[in-house]
Amino acid sequence: DEVFGLFEAMSAIEMMDPKMDSGMSTNTTPLTFQTAVEAGHLPLKDLSVADSLGLIDESLSSLVAWLEGHSTVQTIFTNLYTHQPEKIEDKTMQSFTYCLLKLMSVIRVLISRAGVYEEEDHQSSIFGFRLFGSEIPNLVPLLREAEEHSLKQARALKGKEEQEEEAEGYTGIASRLKFVRFLFNALTSIEKGEMSEGFKFLSYSKEQIQSIVDTVRLGSTPLPGKHMLGFEPLANQRLLPPTFPRYTKMKNREQSYSYFCTVIENVLSVTGVNQLNGFHATLNFFQDFSSRSPCLLSRSILQIMYTPLGLQIAPPSTTTTTSSPQNPTPLLQEILKESCRDFHAPPALLAAPV
Repeated sequence: DEVFGLFEAMSAIEMMDPKMDSGMSTNTTPLTFQTAVEAGHLPLKDLSVADSLGLIDESLSSLVAWLEGHSTVQTIFTNLYTHQPEKIEDKTMQSFTYCLLKLMSVIRVLISRAGVYEEEDHQSSIFGFRLFGSEIPNLVPLLREAEEHSLKQARALKGKEEQEEEAEGYTGIASRLKFVRFLFNALTSIEKGEMSEGFKFLSYSKEQIQSIVDTVRLGSTPLPGKHMLGFEPLANQRLLPPTFPRYTKMKNREQSYSYFCTVIENVLSVTGVNQLNGFHATLNFFQDFSSRSPCLLSRSILQIMYTPLGLQIAPPSTTTTTSSPQNPTPLLQEILKESCRDFHAPPALLAAPV
């Protein structure tokens, strides 16, 4: 029986075996960008308020799933709008989709720079998809224009009782566009080393979350047995390596915005790490922060914030002063020496008697 079981287990790892090969786990033909447009599942213009709200909320939920360690092709790129955003004619959805991709790009940079993740924590591969790095230099003006359009529509409908819900929906769209704009500005500033600017924009983005949550109910949802408009969960199934088919559990929309709120709070709480005196105080800060089980993004930003960890440690033969103009931040070994000197005063680190 044991031998038979061994051979059965070995046969299960064969490629194209549906039990193991994720690319063979379905018998249906997934929609592509073009076939979804032709089938009416991917409208490129004249999106309703409810559809715009639902698509933005579902897209941000997929971003949360990616941050939790799932593959890009099972989360963000199940949104078919991300495959060819330049063909989207609806300005609100196009500007949001560009921002979603650029958010993903800057998050990948921050996580990669910090390097505090294991393989199961983060999957950075984008499987050949475009993230439109420097190709959309005017993204923030595009988002502002879409925001102003939504607010203008909301003002035009204000006071009309039969269209009150639609007006509220337009306000919700503007709040979502502000949220992603502020979040993009914040993470871009942090990536550039402009920490105070980044934390300011993070505070602004957090202020939008309550308004967003209040209008989640207005967004469209998938019909029973159907996929969300514009989404195809199996669109990229063939891009996955031959492994166990992995189920991606998505948070619901309210939970996703709660997750963003927690992330922002965690990032804002790391602002004072470089003002702490001594290595032991910093170590205690890291331990207290880690005890809250923070997400990978906030852990990465903390690592980047504590600049001595990002500096090259000088060779033993090199004497580097912490006041050098070329080295305004103390090297890590200098911080450790100072901590040792303060803690137990070893003779080797004390100044020679006069």
